[in-house]
Amino acid sequence: MDRSQLLSAGLPVISAALSVAFFCSWLAQKRQGYILDWALSYAFGALGAGIGLVRISIAEAAWFSFAANALLVAMAYFAVRGSMRRLGRGAEPVLLPIYALTLLAGLWFGFVQPSILARGSFSSLGAAIMFAYGAYIMLRADSADTVDRLTAIAFGLTAFALVGRPLATYLFEGALQHETEVTGSWWGVSFRILAMLSWVSMAVLFLQRITSDLLHDLRIQTHTDPLTGVLNRRGFFARASAAAPRGAFAVLLCDIDEFKRVNDGFGHKAGDTVVRNLAAVLTAASAPAPHSVGRLGGDEFVLLLAGADLIRTRDMAERLRAAFAATAHHGVPPAHPVTVSIGGAVAFPGEALDAALARADAALYRAKQNRRNCVEIDILPLATGRSSLHRVRGG
Repeated sequence: MDRSQLLSAGLPVISAALSVAFFCSWLAQKRQGYILDWALSYAFGALGAGIGLVRISIAEAAWFSFAANALLVAMAYFAVRGSMRRLGRGAEPVLLPIYALTLLAGLWFGFVQPSILARGSFSSLGAAIMFAYGAYIMLRADSADTVDRLTAIAFGLTAFALVGRPLATYLFEGALQHETEVTGSWWGVSFRILAMLSWVSMAVLFLQRITSDLLHDLRIQTHTDPLTGVLNRRGFFARASAAAPRGAFAVLLCDIDEFKRVNDGFGHKAGDTVVRNLAAVLTAASAPAPHSVGRLGGDEFVLLLAGADLIRTRDMAERLRAAFAATAHHGVPPAHPVTVSIGGAVAFPGEALDAALARADAALYRAKQNRRNCVEIDILPLATGRSSLHRVRGG
């Protein structure tokens, strides 16, 4: 086995190993379908490179060459499709026609009007168009990050090399006349070098993409309450601590009235429904502005209002109280209304988030002590430094 054959033998082994790695990664996170596309991409690459290796020892290898080219173009198809699926873009309306035309050109120049260079050139062109299209879409995507842009660059360079390779072959060697000339020719050697470089570089970027997405999902899970989908205590303080010092803000603490009676009387499933409904009310009310909603634990929620003054804070709290009081809860009879008490605090300039929350908690305690289903806002006048109370009674 000469050096060219040795290089040919390495491609299917490397591709098969990468395919297994991607497939195992997909098994661990099946909802990420794009990983399966990449596993299929390298599986087709392994098959195509393997058939190309077999072709070395066969004199009449037109069918082997056609099959190898079809599989290698399929590798490009699934590599690009996976990247586009990850961005939420459909690829089939563009990629499938390109793949079909590439196969037809391979059949034509393989068996109707045989030409080794034309057959290989059209296969390279089909794959190049797919990679170029994928690079274009990824560079224009609003959600693209550094890994996506590097992948787009790798796609673009691969497309450029695939287009330039047939031209270089024709200039260096002219048109190949027989299948046996392919293996040791510039055409064959350049393919193996290009494949080794591009396949490995794209695999590294794909693996980095998977790792980055996995870490992102873990961060979301770490900072998100699984029952309601809003921020948990850790997530809220991570976001609010960064946002609150930037300007005026207010905080609202919301606590479901007599929540234990809901759980004891109607079951924990009904209690979970009530908790989710309060989270939905808070999320809907805060959606138009950069507010932060968090579940501090049990039935207690917090809402951060950036740039809020007393009037906005009071109005928001009263809307929340009224909206939740009017909410129907599955599993809880209408004859047993569920309400919420809210305590709020408008921060003064330079006040820490913890201090504002402490005042809001004191206001919430007073709301609970009074008669529940009401709003109380704690105010700290700059002149006196002593707390005063703004009370809004519920109906």
